[in-house]
Amino acid sequence: MLWFSIDNTKHVGVGAIGLGTGSGAVFYTLLSGWIIHYGSLETYLYTLAGFQALTSLPVVLAVYLGWLDAPPTKDEFDAWNAEAAAPPVGDAAARVPRKPVEAAARVEEKTAPSSSLRSLSEELTKPRPSASARPEAGGSLMMPMKLKNWEEALQFPILWNRIIIFTLSTFNGYCVKVLLSTTFVLIFSLGELTAAYLSAATLSFYLIGRAAVPFLFLDRKGGLPAVGLFTIAAGMATVSYGVIPSIIGTGEFAKPRFSWRLLLFCFAKAFAGLSFAAMQTLSGPLLVNDFGGANFVRLAPLLYPSAGTGGGLGPIAGILIVYAQYYRNNKTFAEAFGTFFYIAAALSFIVFSLTAYSWILLRKEERRIAALDGAKV
Repeated sequence: MLWFSIDNTKHVGVGAIGLGTGSGAVFYTLLSGWIIHYGSLETYLYTLAGFQALTSLPVVLAVYLGWLDAPPTKDEFDAWNAEAAAPPVGDAAARVPRKPVEAAARVEEKTAPSSSLRSLSEELTKPRPSASARPEAGGSLMMPMKLKNWEEALQFPILWNRIIIFTLSTFNGYCVKVLLSTTFVLIFSLGELTAAYLSAATLSFYLIGRAAVPFLFLDRKGGLPAVGLFTIAAGMATVSYGVIPSIIGTGEFAKPRFSWRLLLFCFAKAFAGLSFAAMQTLSGPLLVNDFGGANFVRLAPLLYPSAGTGGGLGPIAGILIVYAQYYRNNKTFAEAFGTFFYIAAALSFIVFSLTAYSWILLRKEERRIAALDGAKV
C-alpha cells in the first residue's frame, strides 16, 4: 500500500487487497458449509489447517528472499524526483513520470535508525513545525512531525482516537460475523448447508465493501478520503446493527420457511458486512493519511494489536452475552441476540462519532493549508 501511495494510486492497491480478502471470505464460507455438512467438524479443521499452510508458505518464502521489501528509501525518491524534473529525451517525451515530486511528502525513507541519513546534531537542532507551518516530510496534517520514537505520538489525540476506533470496530465486526451466521440456525431453524449458502450470498456485499468501495471512491476525483468513507461505513454499521433486533423479533421459527423477516435479515446482514468490510480495508490508507508514511511504519506495531485485541474479544463477549441472556434471564434466542445488537449499535455509534470528529478536524487543517497557499500567492 505504501508503494501505491507514492503516485496517488492507493485505490488500486487497497482494492486489490480487498478483492483477495473478500473472495477468500466467500470461498471459506462455502467450503465450511460443504465440509461440515458432508463430513465433520474435525475434517473441516484439518482441511482449514492445510489450506492455511499452503497459502502461508509462498508469503513466508517471499519475505525470506527479500521480495517483499521495505517502503522506498530516500535515495529512491531522489532518483524518481530527478527523473521527473529532467527534460524529456527521445521516447521519454511521451512518458509521464510515475513518481511525482510531491510523493516525497507522503512516504519518506525507512525509519530504522541504521538507514537515517541525518547526523544526530541535525536531528536535535531541526525545528519542529509550528501551527502555521506545513507538515514535515513523512508526517501528515494530523501528525505534522516525523516521529523519532513511538512515545512522541502519545501527545497526539488522533493516535488515541484511532486506537479506540480500531478496537471497537473489530470488536463489533468479528463478533457480528460469528453471531449473524448462527442466527440462521438458532432463530430461523435453517439447515447448516442452507445457512452457509445464505451467508455466502450476503458476503457478496462484504466483497463489494472490501474491493469495490476503495477502488471506486478512495481518493478519486469526486470521491472521498479514507476518513470520509470510514465515517460513512461506521454510520451504515450503526443503522444495520440497530434495526436487526426489530427484524428478528422475539421468537424463533419452529421449522424452516420463507418469511419477510428472513429476507429483511439477509439485507441487514449484507449491509452490516459491507460496512465492516469497508472499515477493515480502509484502515490502512486511513492510518497512512492520519500519520504520514514514515510515522505509519513506526506506529503500525502499536495500532494493529488494538484491532487484534478487539477482534479476539468480540466473539467471546458476544457469545457470553447471548447465552447469559438465554440461560440466566430465560429469554428466547431472538431476544438474546437483540440485546447484543443494541449494544453493538451503541459501540458502533461511538466509532462513527469519533471518526466524524476527526474528519472535521482534517477538513479544518486542509483549509488552513489552503489559506497559507493563498497568502503566499
